[in-house]
Amino acid sequence: MKQARLTIFFTALIILFAFALGWTQSLIDGSECVSYDNVKKRYLISCWSTGQIVAVDTNGYESVVWENPTGSIVSHHIVGNRFFVATDFNPGGVAVIDLDADTLITKFYIPGATQLDGMTSDTSGNLYVVAPNNARIYKINLATYAFSIFSIALAPFTQDLLFDTVLNKIIAVGYSANAPIQYVNIPGGSVTTIVNNPYGFMDGIARDNEGNYYVSCYTEGKIYRYDPAFTNPPTEVSSGHTNPANIGFDPVNNLLLVPNFNGGRVDLVGIHADFKADITHGNIPLTVNFTSRSINHPTVDSWNWDFGDGQTGSGQNVSHTYNAAGLYRVVLDIVTPEGNFQRRRHNYIFALADTITAPDLGVMPGAVVEIPIYARNTAPLKKIVLPFNYYGPAGLYYDSFSTAGCRTDLFGSKTRGYMDNDEGQVSLIFENGWLEPGSGPIVKLYFTVTGSDWGVQSDLTLEGFLGYWPTFTWCTFNYSPYLIEGRVRIPVCGDTNGDEKYDILDIIYLINHKFKGGPAPVLTVTADVNSDGKIDILDILYLINNKFKSGPEPYCTA
Repeated sequence: MKQARLTIFFTALIILFAFALGWTQSLIDGSECVSYDNVKKRYLISCWSTGQIVAVDTNGYESVVWENPTGSIVSHHIVGNRFFVATDFNPGGVAVIDLDADTLITKFYIPGATQLDGMTSDTSGNLYVVAPNNARIYKINLATYAFSIFSIALAPFTQDLLFDTVLNKIIAVGYSANAPIQYVNIPGGSVTTIVNNPYGFMDGIARDNEGNYYVSCYTEGKIYRYDPAFTNPPTEVSSGHTNPANIGFDPVNNLLLVPNFNGGRVDLVGIHADFKADITHGNIPLTVNFTSRSINHPTVDSWNWDFGDGQTGSGQNVSHTYNAAGLYRVVLDIVTPEGNFQRRRHNYIFALADTITAPDLGVMPGAVVEIPIYARNTAPLKKIVLPFNYYGPAGLYYDSFSTAGCRTDLFGSKTRGYMDNDEGQVSLIFENGWLEPGSGPIVKLYFTVTGSDWGVQSDLTLEGFLGYWPTFTWCTFNYSPYLIEGRVRIPVCGDTNGDEKYDILDIIYLINHKFKGGPAPVLTVTADVNSDGKIDILDILYLINNKFKSGPEPYCTA
């Protein structure tokens, strides 16, 4: 963590994983460091702003593993089933978490360390953590947690450490212009400069399975690769990051893990085979253009694609159309002179056909009515924002809502965000839960019908207002479903056949019912046109008198 970043106030950020689809509000806030937990197949992210360790599995589901109650957290390091986290300031501390149970084992402080950052461990039972502001490394015994100063000869603002198992040395990178990459000798802690990085301001270092080193340049937003012996100049392998911080490496999936501190996302970069799409979600039919790239293999003999919907393709860059709604994983296999490599992105393409539907209901003046709202969703949803508009001469007055018997009933938070009966607007927010893919009612709204005229209606729409927009939130992005509007209608007095109008056909319909055994009126209340509480020949005569002899209009009472 850079000293200059200590006083910055960070607003809520968002996370984008390369196996995921897009943007979303998430638990991630100020991603500083990321590691792969191979036992539980998840990514662990240090969140500077919230003081939380957030776990994200390969499907994008998030959870909080641990929260520091006394301040921020910075870097971290996995040793076996223990997870070491650099915490706090003045003094800096180290928290030890049991990854099997995701519980805190212990937490201790190192006096004199104003801030702790990058961590690594050797093969002799020691953990090393750097204090950038003190330009020193502390050594911690993994069995007893006893600590001591190990090295005091570092370059200023050294940020991250990586243990080289072959050389039995620590490699250190720092946050300054033209910062050196240094060896720290074990034992002893003496320091030797390997090379001066021409780009400087390095925040993290990682190593792949072939022994290549990668460093993140915070100010440039780029990742550079060095060969295992640091013989050749660095090669740019990835760009477009926003202040990449303490990078990691996933050795199982051959992915660089790049936390974007101010960009609010974690980018997963394939070092052998990789690809991107010009669009990752949209309504069907969804046409996606895929572009492949290979960082470490300049020569590729063939590219073979599996789009996840039963269709395949070949070629370096391909286009594919998804015609059915769903979440699709995409797989790219490449053949190179160095071997065959694969890049797999789970839940990468989201082809949408999601809807929110308001019903078409008949209501009576003065009645309290229940208006169910229906949703169809393709992916699991963790949040729903539902703005609801009701306006028109039928006159609706919002009373309350309920999720009893609805698909959102198990959500932890169900709140009304805004309500104005004069404007005919109410917004509801459902979160802290999961709505599995499917269809059905998500909420029941209750209104009192205040209109007294027959034959009028009020429109039910789901358009947004005052910052509330119809929104579905999956684990990795927000999107707007297709909106199907509805209405509530007070029926037409005199409409006996249910066609929403009053004419001679209603007289014929009522005659057919009374004298020829025809079907009963669709609504009794609108067929009792003289309001005497029954349907008989007098209603027929009343309608005939109105239609052909200028008699009084039908008179119905609810």
